[in-house]
Amino acid sequence: MKFLFHNPCIHKHVFQGMRFAVCGGIGASIDFSILFLLVQILGVTPYIGYIGSTSLALIVVFFSNKYFTFNNHEKRHGQQFLKFLLVYGIGFTCNVGIASFLFWSGIHYMLSKAFAIAIVAFWNYSLSHGFVFKRVGEVDEGAV
Repeated sequence: MKFLFHNPCIHKHVFQGMRFAVCGGIGASIDFSILFLLVQILGVTPYIGYIGSTSLALIVVFFSNKYFTFNNHEKRHGQQFLKFLLVYGIGFTCNVGIASFLFWSGIHYMLSKAFAIAIVAFWNYSLSHGFVFKRVGEVDEGAV
């Protein structure tokens, strides 16, 4: 098992994956906190709450992944943000759709959101690594 970490590609993905999980955890904390505030305090329906909470979390996740997870300091913010919006827009749609479907099916709204986040996380990492934050001219040693 130790030999796996000597492979540069595996090593890179393990540690990027851990940083991605930290950023995702921060994003999820923001997502859940805002969702709770919107639903429990402000009385917004969970369907509308999902949109607001996920939107704010996405902004935080973009910047934390760009600088912390992928250590990408290229000045292509606009181009990267457009790619991010494409990837995370699809992820956002899936996230809200999955959470809404599960809530509609009778699962508690917070548990529905947790399932949705977990499912969409794999999509987001793969495309963030290989598409959104891939440096210009960078050759990937191995796709996720």
